[in-house]
Amino acid sequence: IFLPNGVDPDRFKAGDGEGFRSKYQISSSSTLLITIGRIDPQKNQRFGINILDVLKKSGSDVHMALIGHVTNDVYFESLKQDIQHLGLENDVTIIPGIPPGSQALVDAYHAADIFFLPSLHEPFGIVILEAWAAGLPVIASRVGGIPSFVENDLDGLLFEPGSLEQGLKAIRALMTNIDKRKKIAEAGQIKATKQYSWDRITND
Repeated sequence: IFLPNGVDPDRFKAGDGEGFRSKYQISSSSTLLITIGRIDPQKNQRFGINILDVLKKSGSDVHMALIGHVTNDVYFESLKQDIQHLGLENDVTIIPGIPPGSQALVDAYHAADIFFLPSLHEPFGIVILEAWAAGLPVIASRVGGIPSFVENDLDGLLFEPGSLEQGLKAIRALMTNIDKRKKIAEAGQIKATKQYSWDRITND
């Protein structure tokens, strides 16, 4: 018997996104990219900072939130140094871990405009299911188990891991095309509910 990962859609259906932004002083007008995963080289948050740097230099009003427990202190220090070196201290919010079962995590998803997962290694990516359930459009690296359930240009946008050009293209596509962003988010939410809800998985 094979049981895939699942999600509780009802839990992620509603959240206080405005409250989350207010708490962490993130402008309501900024496009918020959110990455959730342990702070570790495998999750590749430093790549996300490079993406943010290019977006900011091109004039985009964008902010990035990195949420996850620190599992590699050396990498965490390098990440903070990158942010400081590029002058992005006011454009990045780092939250070293939100409990998985907390409402604060749900609020974080609802505060964001785009979920961004630049991992170099990802067996599955349950955070994608959570983002979908919260109604977020997903952009993720084409790695590990992700391409097995994310359909590129239908319920997510995939890019080759480490490709700055492809990552930027995907983010800009959703930042500039609200209809596309909405369409991809809705397709992901339907998939999370119909194919990956725990009720559906356990009944099957």
